[in-house]
Amino acid sequence: MQNPSSSSSSSPPIPLLSGVLNNLRDPKPKPSFLLYTFLFISLLSLALILSLILSSSSSSTSHSGPDPFLYPTRTHRIVYDTHKSTPSPPSLAYLISGSRGHSARILRLLHAAYHPLNTYLLHLDPSAPHADRRRLALAVQAHPVFKAARNVHVVGNPDFAYPRGSSPLSLNLRAASVLLRLSPHWDWFVSLTADAYPLVTQDGMPLDRFFFFFLFLEE
Repeated sequence: MQNPSSSSSSSPPIPLLSGVLNNLRDPKPKPSFLLYTFLFISLLSLALILSLILSSSSSSTSHSGPDPFLYPTRTHRIVYDTHKSTPSPPSLAYLISGSRGHSARILRLLHAAYHPLNTYLLHLDPSAPHADRRRLALAVQAHPVFKAARNVHVVGNPDFAYPRGSSPLSLNLRAASVLLRLSPHWDWFVSLTADAYPLVTQDGMPLDRFFFFFLFLEE
C-alpha cells in the first residue's frame, strides 16, 4: 500500500495563481501607439484653431478704421509730391443743412464738395420726415468712397433752423461741437445750405491751412 504523503510531495507546483496575484499587485500599463497619435492630432488641431482666431482678429482690427490710402499723410506726400515746399492742404468741417425735399440737393452738394481730408455733417430740419433722413443715411452708406473714408455723418436728432432768428447760430455751434467730437483735426468750419454749389473744387486751390477761401454759388 502506497503512502499518500509520499505521492503528494512528488507532485509539481502550480504557478498560475501566484502569477495572477503578482500582476494584480504591480500593474504596469503601457501606452499604445493609438494614444500618441490621438494626442498629436489634438495638439495639431488646437494650434490650427488658435492660428485661425488670431488671423481673423488681426484682419478685423485692420479694417475697423478708415482706408489709409484715402488720406494724404506725410508719408504719402513724400512719395507722391515732387515739391517738398508744397503746403499741406487744409482739412475742412462741413455742415450741409436742408429742409423737406432737400435730400437730393444735399447729396449733390456733398459730391461736389467732397474731399477725403474733410468731415461732413448732413442735417435735415424737423420739417423733413424721418424717411428722408433714413434715405439720406442709406445713400451715404451705399457709396463706396464715403463708406471707406467714414467721414460723412447724418444727424439723427435734428435742430430747427429758422433763417431769420438765432436758431442758425445755435445750429452752427452745435454742429461744430459734434464735428469736433467726430474728428478734432480739421482747420476750418464751413456751413452751407442745400441751395449752395461750389464754383471751385478744393484740389483746384493751392491753399494751406492758414489761408482758406472758397467760392459758393447760392441758387
